Amino acid sequence: MKRISKLLTVFLVISAICFSCLPAYAAVFANWREIRDYVYKSNKVLWEYGIEDMDISYLATPLADPEYAAINAKAHEIADGLTTDMEKARAIDRFVAETCYYDYDYYYHGTRPCPPTDPVTVFNEVVTVDAGYAGLMRVMLRAVGIPTRMVTGSAYSGFQLEKASSAVLLRESNHCWIEVYIDGEWRSCDPNWDSGNYFEYGEKHSGQYSDYYFYDDLTSFSRSYFIISYSDELKIGDFIVSVGVDEKTVCGVADGVTPTDVVIPESTTRIGDGAFRDCKTLESVSLPGTLASVGSSAFSGCTSLTTVTGGENVKSVGDHAFSGCGALTAITLPADAEYVGKAAFMDCSSLTAAFLPDGYADIAAYTFSGCSSVTSMYIPAGITAIPEYFADGCDALTDVYFSGTAAQWNAISKAEGNEPLLGAALHAGHEHAFANTTVKGATCTENGSVIRACRECGMTVNAETDALGHSYEVNDGATATCTEAGNAVLTCSVCGDVREIVGQALGHDYALFQRIDASCDSDGFENYKCTRCGENKMNILPGGHKYSSITVAPTCADKGYTLITCSVCKDEYTDDIRDALGHSFTNYVYNGDAKCTQDGTETAVCDRCAETDTRPAKGTAPGHATELVNAKEPTATEDGYTGDEVCTVCGQTVRTGEIIPAVVEPEIDRTCPYCGEDHGRGVGWIILLFHTFVQIIRICLMPVTALIG
Repeated sequence: MKRISKLLTVFLVISAICFSCLPAYAAVFANWREIRDYVYKSNKVLWEYGIEDMDISYLATPLADPEYAAINAKAHEIADGLTTDMEKARAIDRFVAETCYYDYDYYYHGTRPCPPTDPVTVFNEVVTVDAGYAGLMRVMLRAVGIPTRMVTGSAYSGFQLEKASSAVLLRESNHCWIEVYIDGEWRSCDPNWDSGNYFEYGEKHSGQYSDYYFYDDLTSFSRSYFIISYSDELKIGDFIVSVGVDEKTVCGVADGVTPTDVVIPESTTRIGDGAFRDCKTLESVSLPGTLASVGSSAFSGCTSLTTVTGGENVKSVGDHAFSGCGALTAITLPADAEYVGKAAFMDCSSLTAAFLPDGYADIAAYTFSGCSSVTSMYIPAGITAIPEYFADGCDALTDVYFSGTAAQWNAISKAEGNEPLLGAALHAGHEHAFANTTVKGATCTENGSVIRACRECGMTVNAETDALGHSYEVNDGATATCTEAGNAVLTCSVCGDVREIVGQALGHDYALFQRIDASCDSDGFENYKCTRCGENKMNILPGGHKYSSITVAPTCADKGYTLITCSVCKDEYTDDIRDALGHSFTNYVYNGDAKCTQDGTETAVCDRCAETDTRPAKGTAPGHATELVNAKEPTATEDGYTGDEVCTVCGQTVRTGEIIPAVVEPEIDRTCPYCGEDHGRGVGWIILLFHTFVQIIRICLMPVTALIG
C-alpha cells in the first residue's frame, strides 16, 4: 500500500511538472511552425522566380573547358542507355555520393586544411566537403544536358530546423547543394547528405548510399533546407540575373542583346557591379520601385544614356555608378538615400544641377568631379566635411544652396580641389520649393511615383505617393451602419471593387477636412469626418524643434563647440564649448642664418595648423674667418704697415695693423783708397774691386821687382 502511495505521489509530481511546462512547449512549437511556414514561402518564391521567362537551356550548357573532358566523359558513360532526365540525374547523384568522401579531419577535428572543392580536383582526389560534391555533380549533369544550378543556404538535418530560432539565423549560410530542372520543375538534390562516405584520421570509410535527399516536392525539402542564394547566374528575358533570398540582382544583359531602352524587371532589388558598364547604345533606364541599390560602375561609360527614371526607394548608389555618362542631363535620387559613392557622377558633363539628399552626412571624393555644365549645387546641412575634388572641374558653378546657416557652412572643412564651391554664390538657409511631376499615378491599391523638382536649386528627387485607397459607396437597402452590424454591398467608385458586408458594422469612412501643421512652438492637428455618419476624429501632430548639430573641433587658436540648429525655424545655439588647444611646436629646423658673432634662428610648424614659431638657435655663431690685408714692408724712404685682420664673411676689421718706420741707410765713404776718387754707387764698387785686385798683384810682385832691381 505504501509503495502504491509513493508511486502515485511521484506520478502526480511528474504530471504537475509536465503541465507547468506546457506553455513553454507550446511557445516552442508555435515558433517552430512559424519558421517552417517562413522557410516554405521563401523557398517557393526563389524556386519559381522568373520561371516563365527563364532560359533554362542557359543552365544546361556543358562546361567546355578541356580540363573537364574526363568528367564530361564519365557523365556520358553513366547516362548511356538511360532514357529520362530523372534516371540520369539519380544515377549521377549516386556516382558522386559513392565516389566522394566528406573530410571529417577538416570539418570536425581541424587537423587538415579545407580540402579542394573545384570539380577537377574532387574528381581525381575524391576527399572534399559539401561544395565539392555539389560542384562535381553540377558539371556532370550539365555535360548530359540537364539544367543545373548550385545553391548556398542553411541546412538542418532531421528535425533540427527549430534550432534556427529566427529568420536572421536562417540567413547564416552553412551548406551547398544543387537544383536540377526536370519535367518542368526544379528539384533539390544533396549528394553530400546522400553519401555515407567519410574521411577520418587519415583513412577513407565507406557508408551506405541513400537518395533520401533527392527531393521532388518543396514541402519535404523545406523541412531541412533554406535557400539563401544561387551561385549560378540565370538568364531571364534579356537579362542575366543573380537570385538570393535578400537580393535579386540584375548582373547585365545576355549575350547578343544590344539594349537602348531598358526596363529593369519588378522585384529586382539590386543592379550589380558593372552590369551595364560601357554599354554605348543604352539611352534610357527605368528602375523599379523595389530597387534598393545600384552597384559600383553599374552604368559607367554609358555615353548615350540620357534618362534614368524610377528608383524611388534606392538607398545606395555605388562608386563610379554613372561616371562618364556624358549625355545624362539630370539625376533623381530619393530624398532618404543613404549612400552616394566615390566618383558616382564624375564626368557627367551634361548635368546642369547637382545635389545630395537631405539628411545625408558623409559624402565621397570626386562625386561631381568633371561635371562641367553644373550651374547650381545643393548641399544639406548635415554635411560636416567636403572631401577632395568633390566639385573639381565644375567650372560653370555659380550658385551653392545650403540648407544650414552661413556659420554652419563656414565650419565645414573643405579639402583641396573644391575651388568652384568657394567661388560660387552661397544661398544659406535654403528651403526647397518643390513642384511635382507625376510619373506613375497612384491607384486604389498601388502606390504611385512623382518627381519633385525644386524651382530654385534644381534638386530633383523621386518620391512614392501612397495608394489612394478604395472609395466605397454603400448600396441602397443596406442594413449595416458605421457602428451597427448588418448587411451591405460596397462598391468602389474609382476602380469598381466590390466588398460585401455580412453581419458586420461598416466602420467609419473618415476623410480629412482640416489640417494645421505643427510648428516649433505648438502641436498641429488633423480633423477627419466620416463621410457616412458625420463622426469626427482628431489626430494630434506633435510639434517642437527639429534640431541637428554640427560639431566644430577646437583649433590651436579658437575654441571648439557644437552648433545646434533647428531645420524648421533656424533657431540655433552653441553647446559643449571647449578651450582652444594652443599651438604645438616640436620639430624645429635650423634656418642657416647665423652671423659671425650672432646666433642664427630655428623655425617649427605647428603640429596641428600652419602657424610657425621662430627662436634663436643657441651656439650657432661660427666666429670671424679673417685674412691679412694692406700689409707693407718699410723702405728707406717710406714707412711700412703690419696689415689689418679683416673677416672674409662680414667684412669687419677685427684687428687694425701698425706702422713700420722707414729704414735709413748710414753714410758710406766711397773714396777709393787707391786713387782718392768717389766712384759713386753701382759701378763704383766694381772699380774699387778692380783697384784692390791691382794692388794685390803689385804686392805679390814686389819681391820679384826687388830682385830684378
